[in-house]
Amino acid sequence: MKKSATPEGGAPSRMIDARIKELDDCGEAYKSAVKLTFAKGASLKDPAGLFNSSLDGKVRRAIDLHEGDGLDEEAFETLIRAAAALNRASPR
Repeated sequence: MKKSATPEGGAPSRMIDARIKELDDCGEAYKSAVKLTFAKGASLKDPAGLFNSSLDGKVRRAIDLHEGDGLDEEAFETLIRAAAALNRASPR
């Protein structure tokens, strides 16, 4: 991955566009969302319905967060702890 060559003082949206363009070798880059991908998310219980992306996959699940979205912090913490426990228990 290349270092950012975006000049300081540029408009934030142009700086974001330039940075995304630089990440062409990195795979998925999103301009309008933050994607939190759980590699083994399909194996996790999600009673609060936090997963809202990659729902058709057999293994992964994701949470896409957009500006202004709310997030159930307690449910999110529970999901993170469950994911960490699953990763520790699963063979590599």
